[in-house]
Amino acid sequence: MDSSEDDGNKVAHLWPDPPAFWKDFTPENIERYNALKQTYAQQHGLSSDALVRIPDVPADLINLQPPPEPVDGKWKLYGQQEAVSY
Repeated sequence: MDSSEDDGNKVAHLWPDPPAFWKDFTPENIERYNALKQTYAQQHGLSSDALVRIPDVPADLINLQPPPEPVDGKWKLYGQQEAVSY
C-alpha cells in the first residue's frame, strides 16, 4: 500500500468554498432588489443611491444588502476591536 494514501496532511482544497449566499446574487434577484430599493426611495423622497439598507426585504433577497452596523458601534476586524469614528 502506498504510504501517501494514509497521509492525513494532504491538501484537499487550496481555497475554501464560497459562502452559500453567493447563489442569491442572480440577475433576477439583483433586479428585484433594485426595484424594491427604487420604490422605497420614491415613497420616502430619498435618492436610491443614498440608501444603504431598506427595511422589510423579502427573505430571499436579504443577502443582497449589507448587514446592519453593530448596535454598540463596535465590531471585530482581523481579531481587533474597532469602533465607529466619524
